[in-house]
Amino acid sequence: MREKTAISLLKKVKKDYTEISEEFDRTRKNKWEEFDIFLKYIKEKHTVADIGCGNGRFYEFLKKHKTTKYIGIDNNKKLLEKAKKEKNAKFIKGDLLKIPLKKESVNVVLEIASLHHIPSKKLREKAIKEVNRVLKKNGIFIVSVWNLSQPKYKKYIKKAFLKSILTLGKYDPRDTFIPWAKKAERYYYAFKENELKRLLETHNFEIIEQEKNNNIVFICKKKK
Repeated sequence: MREKTAISLLKKVKKDYTEISEEFDRTRKNKWEEFDIFLKYIKEKHTVADIGCGNGRFYEFLKKHKTTKYIGIDNNKKLLEKAKKEKNAKFIKGDLLKIPLKKESVNVVLEIASLHHIPSKKLREKAIKEVNRVLKKNGIFIVSVWNLSQPKYKKYIKKAFLKSILTLGKYDPRDTFIPWAKKAERYYYAFKENELKRLLETHNFEIIEQEKNNNIVFICKKKK
């Protein structure tokens, strides 16, 4: 993917979430099934950074089970405003490519359905390096992306492949655009399971658990 295209797509993601923020907030109240899996890796008093926290949905789930120092980070002003209604947690502006936290300052980083919004291999690698930077030694990284290999997404994968050919490589063959109620076509990079695993393993993470259902999930530990 061309660098100019990647920058344009980052701006599009931010713009789309601003436009759909009201509807997005209303549809992001319930937990996902894998949230229960995440709990066993989050200990009492852990510092937890939720990157791409949206409206703070995971915090709503976490506070019922654990007492942690939770930090929610997102680059969308409207969603952060909704998240900040929770007075017992910290919500700050930032994003996956420049996490506003100090080196080796957190025990757990979560990126729940956010990494797939990062275009280009170069930027995805940068995002993973940022996680490595802010995690303490032996810290836990929990990442989930949409499983776009499901039959219902097949047409979007085909369109992405065709678009890549027609634009002479301006877009990656797995750069998909999925509509949201006719208001936006949200950008997703359609990760393959093994591709995401390689990305993590080559950037100082050990896979300790993985799941694949509606989402592809990896639980990783930062190597020493």
